[in-house]
Amino acid sequence: MVKVRAIVTIMGFVLFIPSMGRAAVAPASAPAPAPTPASSQPARLEPLVGGALRYEAPPEPWKVYGEHSDRIVRYVRDEGRAYLEVAVDDLAAQMNETQKQSYGFRLGKAIKEQVKTENSELLYGPKVQKNERFWLTLRDTRKLPTGEVVDRVQVFRAFGIYLARVAATTVSKEREDPLTKEVHALGEDLLDRMKVMRGVRPTYFPRSQVKIVPPVDWKETKVDQANGVIATYGDPRKAISKIIVRSRVIPRDARTPGPKQETFLAKAIDDQRLTEPFSTASTSRDETQESDPRTLKRIKATGEVQGKPAAVDTRYFIVSDVLVSVRAVSAPADAASLAEIAAKLMESVTPLRD
Repeated sequence: MVKVRAIVTIMGFVLFIPSMGRAAVAPASAPAPAPTPASSQPARLEPLVGGALRYEAPPEPWKVYGEHSDRIVRYVRDEGRAYLEVAVDDLAAQMNETQKQSYGFRLGKAIKEQVKTENSELLYGPKVQKNERFWLTLRDTRKLPTGEVVDRVQVFRAFGIYLARVAATTVSKEREDPLTKEVHALGEDLLDRMKVMRGVRPTYFPRSQVKIVPPVDWKETKVDQANGVIATYGDPRKAISKIIVRSRVIPRDARTPGPKQETFLAKAIDDQRLTEPFSTASTSRDETQESDPRTLKRIKATGEVQGKPAAVDTRYFIVSDVLVSVRAVSAPADAASLAEIAAKLMESVTPLRD
């Protein structure tokens, strides 16, 4: 049985390879409808690193697996028979041939160490393969103590300041499995079709005196109240997921740290206990304060949205002479991934005139 496990970090990549125990994939509640022909289906482009890169998501039966971010996404199919991992890391400078060879050597060494730790048998590689489409291609095959064969190809491609990696892996009972060729080809095509996109531009809010870079593909509703809602952002794929940004002008005597600023912040936090998604009928519950050095305060709570449980995560911070709050509202299962998006949005909130 096989699951995914982190083994090593090289040049910013946390490499994952299958190990003991199969990944659990929730069964579908009902049979999926028959797919339309590939030629009639529009490609769904998923964003990475704030939308700077986009790739075509693998079609059914592939499903997103485990936690993900805009720098790493994993997919699984057939209850753990195959995996795809799409990852991006910063590339400080263009690497020459010597550095590429060193990189491949370190990857191979890490894989060999993992094989030894697992008491597995290395059947092939790890070997760098020639492939003119990519900066680096590395393949390895090993046999687990359970008898299952893990066959993986990793392909790397440079996009300016980014280095993208796709790992395509199958887990089979036999050395030769027709699925392996299909999965490896899919992984290579995914990276080959990856595109550089124009970065998302900030939205300007003259009354609130800030500018914000919106999350990629989210719907932005611009309000721009000087003391109220600046904007709301909704995830088109999940109706409950929302980010609400508010502002409040800080009085002159509360703009420096001290008792007056603390009193002002406490009042603002108390007032927001009755703002969306909270109300007098559905109040903030189970509040906890999170440590976050980037904020004055970060408060997590629970509430309800349309009668369903909701996780609420609010960050308070100062931009120039304005107190800004970024509130993430989501289903509890989506709280971690939305928190990451909200953190990125928070970092993008800057003064209107730098």
